[in-house]
Amino acid sequence: MSQRLSASRLNEYLSCAHAAALWLDGVTPPDLVDPSLELVRKKGLEHEAEVLARLEARYGPAVSIDLPPN
Repeated sequence: MSQRLSASRLNEYLSCAHAAALWLDGVTPPDLVDPSLELVRKKGLEHEAEVLARLEARYGPAVSIDLPPN
């Protein structure tokens, strides 16, 4: 199995060769859910929605740009 290398992977290797070696071996880290990160994400999305609502109230509807799926 071949892995695609990228600038991000090079930076990962430079910061932690062990993590890069695990990636090359196909080992994936466990999904850890940090409640504080979820709170920050939730508050950030709420803030963005509030700002968008204020801007749309003042300037009219925003244009939505649909991104292709990853």
